[in-house]
Amino acid sequence: MHKIFFPAKAKINISLDVLHKRPDGFHQVEMIMQSIALADMVILEENTSSRVNFYCSHPQVPRDDSNLVIKAANLLRENSPRKKGCNIKLEKKIPLGAGLAGGSTDAAAVLLALNRLWELNMSLEELMELGSKLGSDIPFCMKGGTCLAQGRGELLEELPALPSLWVLLVVFPFSVSTAEIYGGLDLNKIEGRPHTTSLLSALKDQDIKGMQEHMGNVLEGVTLHKYPQVARVKEELYERGLRGVQMTGSGPTLFCLSSSREELEKPLYSPPLEGVKVMITKTV
Repeated sequence: MHKIFFPAKAKINISLDVLHKRPDGFHQVEMIMQSIALADMVILEENTSSRVNFYCSHPQVPRDDSNLVIKAANLLRENSPRKKGCNIKLEKKIPLGAGLAGGSTDAAAVLLALNRLWELNMSLEELMELGSKLGSDIPFCMKGGTCLAQGRGELLEELPALPSLWVLLVVFPFSVSTAEIYGGLDLNKIEGRPHTTSLLSALKDQDIKGMQEHMGNVLEGVTLHKYPQVARVKEELYERGLRGVQMTGSGPTLFCLSSSREELEKPLYSPPLEGVKVMITKTV
C-alpha cells in the first residue's frame, strides 16, 4: 500500500512580541518565525476502512481526539468529498511542550501529506486556513522558512531567507503550558520588547550580529520567573561566552544562532551543562 513519509520541522521564534489582548480573547502578536532542521517524521498510508488510526511510540503523546494530528486528519475528512481512512505513524524527535511547535508542525504535516495521499488537490492557502482553526502556529509550519507572523500568528509575510545558520537548542526535562505563560503576562509591564523594524532590516542585510542585538521574546520574563532554573541556565550560557541566547515560544527551550558550529559547541562541555539536553541543528 502506498506510503508517504513527511518531515514535520520544528520552529524557533527569532522574535516574539505581544501587542494587546483582542476582543476574541486571543493576543495580538508580532513574531519573526524560523524553520529549523530538527523534525518529526509523519508516515501515512490509506487503509480499507474510513477510520483514522494513529500510532506513536512516545509515551507522553496522547492517542485520543485531543491530539492535534488526529484533529487535523478528521478536519480534512470533514472538508473532503472523499471520506477515506488512513493510518498515521508519528516518529517523535521534537521535544514536547518545549516552545518548538512540535504538535503544530505534526498537524501541519498531516494536512499537507493527506492532501497528497487522498488526492484532494487543495491549495496551500486552503490548507493553511483549515490549519488555523486548530492552532495559530500551524499555517507557519505549513509554509516554513522565515516569516513575519501577525494577528494570532496566522497572518504570514514571507521574509528573505536567512543564511544557513547553526542553532543551539538547550532543552529542559519539563514542559510548560502556553496558556499559563500567556495568562501570566502583564501587558502594562512588558520589558525587553524586540525592535521588529531594526530586526527586519538586519534580516534583509543578513547581519547576524545586528539580528542578535534586536531580538527579543516578551514571554521570557514570565517563564523565567516561574521556572528559575531556566534563568540560571541562560545566565550560565552567557557566562560561558555565548551571546544572543533567547527563549523560543513560551519556552522553556533556549536557543542561540551562529555561523560557526564550533562557536556554539565549545562552551558547552567544559564542564558539561547539567540538567538539560543540548541539541545542534540548522536553520532551513
